[in-house]
Amino acid sequence: FFFFFSSRRRHTRCREVSWARRCVQETGINAEYMGLLFEKDFEMIAQPQWNFKAPVEPKELRALLISDSHVHGGYLNELAVWLDKTEKKFDIVIIAGNMANILNSKRKEPAAEYQASQQVVDTLTFFIEHVKKPVFYLPGNTEPTALYSYGFEVPHAVNVHKRAVQLDESLILLGLGGSIPVAKDKKDLLEGYPYKNDEELTKDLEACLESSIKNFGSDVDIILLTHVGPAESATSDVQLDKEKVNAGSKALGELLKKYNANIMCNVHGHSSSCEGLTKPFGPKISIINPGGMVEGHFGELSLFRQPTGKWSVTSVQFHNLPALQQFQKGQFTFTNQQFIDLK
Repeated sequence: FFFFFSSRRRHTRCREVSWARRCVQETGINAEYMGLLFEKDFEMIAQPQWNFKAPVEPKELRALLISDSHVHGGYLNELAVWLDKTEKKFDIVIIAGNMANILNSKRKEPAAEYQASQQVVDTLTFFIEHVKKPVFYLPGNTEPTALYSYGFEVPHAVNVHKRAVQLDESLILLGLGGSIPVAKDKKDLLEGYPYKNDEELTKDLEACLESSIKNFGSDVDIILLTHVGPAESATSDVQLDKEKVNAGSKALGELLKKYNANIMCNVHGHSSSCEGLTKPFGPKISIINPGGMVEGHFGELSLFRQPTGKWSVTSVQFHNLPALQQFQKGQFTFTNQQFIDLK
């Protein structure tokens, strides 16, 4: 897969066009660089032109799911060993945010912003080097401010915050990063960024969904990538001291119900200890949290394209690196569970 995209910034766009042309020359792919499609503040990513056959042939797409590494280099190194040893192959890497670890109170400090930016670059570079496949990511609530406005880009990695990437003729990956504040009994428990409330998140996400359907067609299948999960799912719970609270978005849940004809799964992070799969909105939409890499969690997502051209989720697997290590040492039998339901 190669995904070529364009930027609002002229100097960045020139670099990206050069990279796209070099990829075409080196691989021999017959692709044409396209222009941008804009609606409101939503940026569509230019795609190469593919020659599709009719009827559409069955096809599988496998994604490695990562979230909330929070600069945990130890588990990333262990994941590298697992990737080198496993026979599993992935087509893309999806990262649901929180690669860095900057607090809102530090955002105005240039040194803290620079350090957080370097943390993001290091994490993305790791996956580019070890998986050698396109990496799609978005900012969580602990990323540098520049990441929300495309202040910098990493070659071979695409920031999908308020963007859509066409993975196949009838399949797109649509992203919206950031989180909302969490409060209980009028007491603030978690900071949100960049959203101050659910209404702000709703406005951005609905604009993105409407623009995607307008530009890619009313029957397009959508992988929705967000950092925060829906409030209706137990995968959005977070443990704060001795209390478990839900850090999800009620507005996200309403939009999942409204656009259930197009959204087939919502991959999210934010809740590091609540990995799993739920279906609170019915059998069609899978809510998937791979868990936090900061605790050694990651996941796999397999999609299949039917002869009709429609895509569906066929398999979701969850892994934990400490458990995998114990299994490899023969300490106990470890089995990955598919379709864990936390309802």
